[in-house]
Amino acid sequence: MTERRPTIRRRPSGSVIWTPSLISHLRHRLRRGYSAKSTAEYLGVGVASIQQATTLYGLGLPPDPCIFVADLAHELSISSDTVYRTCGHLGIQPAPWGAVQRFLTPKQARQVREACSNTIHPDEARQRDFLTARQCADRLQITLRMFLTRAQRYELRRYRLLRTPGRTCRYDPAELSRLPVPLAARGKPQGFISLEALADLTGAQPVTLRKWVRDGLPHTRDRVGFHAAYVRPEVALSWLEAQRNPKRRRYAEPLAQALKAS
Repeated sequence: MTERRPTIRRRPSGSVIWTPSLISHLRHRLRRGYSAKSTAEYLGVGVASIQQATTLYGLGLPPDPCIFVADLAHELSISSDTVYRTCGHLGIQPAPWGAVQRFLTPKQARQVREACSNTIHPDEARQRDFLTARQCADRLQITLRMFLTRAQRYELRRYRLLRTPGRTCRYDPAELSRLPVPLAARGKPQGFISLEALADLTGAQPVTLRKWVRDGLPHTRDRVGFHAAYVRPEVALSWLEAQRNPKRRRYAEPLAQALKAS
């Protein structure tokens, strides 16, 4: 059984009169994915009339509340190709709408927005003085590997440059304060000794001293060797004498004798 075509009525000027029946036919064919040209040939009207009716009656919109890929790209100020690439990374397949258009569901659009929220235009990155990973490491006076490790551990937000080949990323300098970087100078500070040297003075095991550090022994750390802790002998002596545990206080006597002898 062939589909019955609607009757086309025209004004004296020649423009099409879009009756509810004609609009229903037009909506039906557009939702089935027919192009404007094939629909115009089917109805016996011009392509311009189809495009005008599509805009006038909102027939070109995807099923509410979905959104076209092109509209989402315009909203995010990126290209449609970038949206398609992001969809590919997320495993999202935009649904077809007509011969050219593709649309996304609200959940898919939200995922794309979240994925593209970490993108930035190169001009904006220069205006806001965004830094590369190497520049961040130099500013914090640590190695590049240490910075990347801390940035991943503390979830430092990373921005990807748009329209730039390769994995080019930038960091907001205002967020660098979130990274726990020690304030000590590079290498052993003057007037400090290592935990190994303190162990020799007190007769305690190095593992015991590391426990003291966890329990609040005042210390500082090397900016490069972040695991290396240094203490002032005088401060360590005062701390040991103030301990309530007699087993820990007994290490203060050999330390005091060593300081007096030196």
